[in-house]
Amino acid sequence: MSSILSKKEDLKKTFGIVSLAASAQTEKISSHALVKIQNTKATVYATDGDRMAYSNFTPAEADGTFEFTVDPKKMLEVINSTDTDSIKITYDQEAKTVSVYDSENSESVLSFPSFNSEEFLTFDSEMGKAIPMGSVDSEMLQMGLKFIQGFLPVEKNPKSEKYTRLYASKGVLYGANGANKIGAFQSNELTPLDELIIRRNMLEPIAGKKGLLEQSGSSKISIITTSNMVFLTSSDNSCGFGFLRTNDAIPKYPISIDNPQCNGFNISRPGLIKKLDRLAITSANGIKASVENEILSMATVTERVSKDSIACKILRGTEKFEYTFDHKLMGSILGLFQASNLDIYIDKTKCLLISQAELEDITTKERKPFKAIGLMSLARAV
Repeated sequence: MSSILSKKEDLKKTFGIVSLAASAQTEKISSHALVKIQNTKATVYATDGDRMAYSNFTPAEADGTFEFTVDPKKMLEVINSTDTDSIKITYDQEAKTVSVYDSENSESVLSFPSFNSEEFLTFDSEMGKAIPMGSVDSEMLQMGLKFIQGFLPVEKNPKSEKYTRLYASKGVLYGANGANKIGAFQSNELTPLDELIIRRNMLEPIAGKKGLLEQSGSSKISIITTSNMVFLTSSDNSCGFGFLRTNDAIPKYPISIDNPQCNGFNISRPGLIKKLDRLAITSANGIKASVENEILSMATVTERVSKDSIACKILRGTEKFEYTFDHKLMGSILGLFQASNLDIYIDKTKCLLISQAELEDITTKERKPFKAIGLMSLARAV
């Protein structure tokens, strides 16, 4: 019988991270995590063959060297249900049983099966010949990935596979739905990212509420690539998440991070959202808009017209211009931004929404600028 005693928070972080890569098919070994104990060091791995994750922690006590597998999601449930600060885990190699106690001397125990650890799929070979891409700001990366995720299609079978992917080129993140909207996110903090592709189904385990960036607690994230995979690791290499690489060409999207040379105005984002929501009460169809004397006037494209208006500030172009847009499309893009004010530029066929802001480092108070851009096709009045 082998055992370890560890802090609850260390176990919670570890099994939370490796759960990101465990398979949902509970009858298979890929639904388990491999736990390796080597005296004062513990490493936990998980992989479903496509996603890969690991996390290290230091047990308070450990009996020599041993290893076992366990369902990380079940372990996380047990850990979250425990009120004590320390948790004891034992492994009976003969019975292939993992037992979890809510403290060192408790009689409260939950037991789980272990697969043969020798059958566990490892990814050590995938980490060979690693090429460091660079280190980026974790919070900025999370913000950029979540912003671009909102421009990718939500349907399961889009017209093209390229629209299920986020692309990074020369520090700029790109994404599109293949129909009527494109997004771009730029920051000097992301400059190392180049020729990088992240599939849509990898964005949640990386940038989601319980993803790697949130759980790692690391202010910097290192990006490592090999011929087969992409790996993101914490600055101290204590945890990481990776996925099989996609080697497509980076597409050229018709969007630029530079401000366009066309009619434009600055407007309150919350104010515009409120006005659009009011108009949507009577119609969810197109909105016909015009700008004159620094007032944005809007009217529904319906038989019984509803109207509203909001103040704006002209940035460029003529004093008066008109355009028609889809209310739902505009609302979905406005909701992706965080800034209180947006610059909106209009040309004959498209509308460009731009936010330039700064992210403040909690520790150093350093201000890090970024630029978020959303492009949408304009509608025709009906």
